[in-house]
Amino acid sequence: MSYDAHTHPKKESGSTNIPSEEDLAEAVGNQPNYVLGYEAFTQLEQVPGQVFGEQQTSIAYKKSVSVYDKTGKRSEPFDYEQFKKTSQKLNKE
Repeated sequence: MSYDAHTHPKKESGSTNIPSEEDLAEAVGNQPNYVLGYEAFTQLEQVPGQVFGEQQTSIAYKKSVSVYDKTGKRSEPFDYEQFKKTSQKLNKE
């Protein structure tokens, strides 16, 4: 069995957990490969000192993991912290 697990760095202009073309080219067969990256999501924040209910939208990033194979098929990203907790439980058994 062969697989790859690696990270993508956090960037202000579009960090991602989507495998790159190079990632896909280096993947072995249909074995699972993992990429830890950052999933962008929008959030609403209360504007300090403004009228109650006035909000602004900002972009936040959270660590997440995607699993993919050589064809580019990938899982829905899942939360890194949950992945970490699950892995720790599995390693104890």
